Amino acid sequence: MQRGLLRRISDRACGNQLKCIGIDVGELQSSRRALCRSCLDWCERLAHLAGSLGKALLSSFLDKGWARRTAESRSIIFSLEGSRQFVKLFPSQA
Repeated sequence: MQRGLLRRISDRACGNQLKCIGIDVGELQSSRRALCRSCLDWCERLAHLAGSLGKALLSSFLDKGWARRTAESRSIIFSLEGSRQFVKLFPSQA
């Protein structure tokens, strides 16, 4: 997951897509925090995106109303529009 995503992020088109939602990858890369890494959730035992990019994406999705936190857990629920936008930003390469 990490290498493929990092490869796509370094692609100019992907960087421009992220800029469209207010994320400057160049700025994130200059921070001390890792840009992107996989992190295994200790409770759910599922991987999620960690690092400055993961934090920026989550903040953007929450700010735009594309996602919301659940009260009973740390889970994130995407709205219908949020799901559409996520697929638009990160189309499946299946």
